[in-house]
Amino acid sequence: MKKTMKTMMTALLVAILTAVLCVPALAAAPSASDTATVTINNIAARANGSYPTVTLYKIIEGNYVDGGIAGYKVVDAITSGLSIPPTAGEVNTLAADKTLLGQLASQAATVANGTATATVGAGTYLVLVTGSDGKVYNPMVVSAQYKADGEFIGGVVDANSNWTLEGDEAYAKSSEPTVDKTVTGNPADDISDDGYEANEHTSASVGDQVTFTIVPTIPSYPADAVNKTFYISDTMQTGLTFDGIGSVVVRGKNASGDWTTLAQDTHYKIAAVTDDGGTAIGFNLSFVYDKLMEDGITDLQVTYTATINDTAVIGSDGNTNTVKLYYATDSSSGSTHDNVNELPQEDANIVTQEDEAIVYTYELMLHKTGEGADAEALAGAVFGIYDSNGHLVDVIETNDKGYAATTRVGAGTYTIKELVAPPGYSLNTNTYTVEVKWSTATKTTTTTSTHATYTSVITEALGYDAETNPEPAPVGWLKDNKFYSAIPEGGEGYVPAYIKSAGTTTSSETTVIDGSSGAGVTISPEIPNTKLGELPSTGGIGTYLFTFGGIAVMVIAIVLIVKRKKTSGKTEV
Repeated sequence: MKKTMKTMMTALLVAILTAVLCVPALAAAPSASDTATVTINNIAARANGSYPTVTLYKIIEGNYVDGGIAGYKVVDAITSGLSIPPTAGEVNTLAADKTLLGQLASQAATVANGTATATVGAGTYLVLVTGSDGKVYNPMVVSAQYKADGEFIGGVVDANSNWTLEGDEAYAKSSEPTVDKTVTGNPADDISDDGYEANEHTSASVGDQVTFTIVPTIPSYPADAVNKTFYISDTMQTGLTFDGIGSVVVRGKNASGDWTTLAQDTHYKIAAVTDDGGTAIGFNLSFVYDKLMEDGITDLQVTYTATINDTAVIGSDGNTNTVKLYYATDSSSGSTHDNVNELPQEDANIVTQEDEAIVYTYELMLHKTGEGADAEALAGAVFGIYDSNGHLVDVIETNDKGYAATTRVGAGTYTIKELVAPPGYSLNTNTYTVEVKWSTATKTTTTTSTHATYTSVITEALGYDAETNPEPAPVGWLKDNKFYSAIPEGGEGYVPAYIKSAGTTTSSETTVIDGSSGAGVTISPEIPNTKLGELPSTGGIGTYLFTFGGIAVMVIAIVLIVKRKKTSGKTEV
């Protein structure tokens, strides 16, 4: 009996112990000292690798009573009313009140690898990200709270997501505006063989009109944000003449995907930028952000025209035009800048993005001489330069060194025709077709004629000699009646170079003349002229027969007149 009772007691103890072990431990009672880690993801690093500042402000706190928590309440400093949880509009109103923020308990989060973390007590926190150098961060909220089973956890918010609170107007918590600028003009010149990143670029002649296109990304600002700065500034370089704000067209795409021309003073404000002389050199444009949102504009495009003028930069540097986009990275600080007569002041909040477009202007040069290897250079020859459609684009005259040049050319094929011969020389009736390109020029004569093939040779100062070491080097451009190479002399300036004739041949073949890569300068064939009275290379013996025949007729006429006078004299005697 005793053994049976002992066995029963043992079984009962085992059952009790098992029951105790199977019951989960009760969670600790909520306490004001409880903490949890909250997380904000997708905080972008700045250009220097550092991170912007992430600050948390407590706006709702745990309401602890009698050793437990009775819910949550708005902190005492906020007296204007705040929902639990707060709406997006209420959050933005709080973020804009800098005086109130100074009265709230705050702490800085630790940011590493794009994630911000902070250890906080129970409640809801306003999260502000400041000091970004490009990304727009709108106010966010994150909470630390108790679950139904009593577990205390920290919340997670993603800066790349949108507001999802019920009844709130959705907007992105962060966005990164960009601006893209392109230019169109003459057909693009393919430069893929020259090792450049872009395979082609736009060229234009002096006097040509080109079209610039600007595509900005619209920032994401809350409807009740205090700073909705969205501003573009674009000005011309010296070599470009702005065609005026009348050429500026602003278009927008709505949610249905249709493009429409936007209205000035309704969707945007615009003002011309002028130089010291009062000449328009560009424009400032301030978008009316609220109106864009009201009309559901999702994409923007700005186009305008400019003309290449005679101060355009020739060659590889090109004529660069830069657009700057100004916007606020913190929509809760400062105020919207919409004065189109003054640029926004760049600071920690107002930042810029920019892009550039380059128009390349080329130069076509020719050299005028007499015939023969030792022919002299000829001044005073006038040439017409014609485009591929046969339109006259420029008239040029050779200087006392026999050179003439035009910058009224872009990439393409041009024809050279002599209009006026130098004094004492006959007109060269041949036409010369030249292909103007980024790095090489192709010359073709339209009729069989005498011409020279040229090789560019650097001066003996660089160790090149036309006789012993005729290695060619690129010829650059004409300046002060000298050709200059693309090889810097001592790191500064450029070395004068000359063109050496390789002899004359009679041919109608095509010859490729290498120019300096990217110089944008084309050297035409040498164009010879024949002195009046000499045998022209394109003439024949018939010219001289005609001349000698004329002289013979004159001699015979004189002899007959003299003989007639003598005969008349004898009759009178």
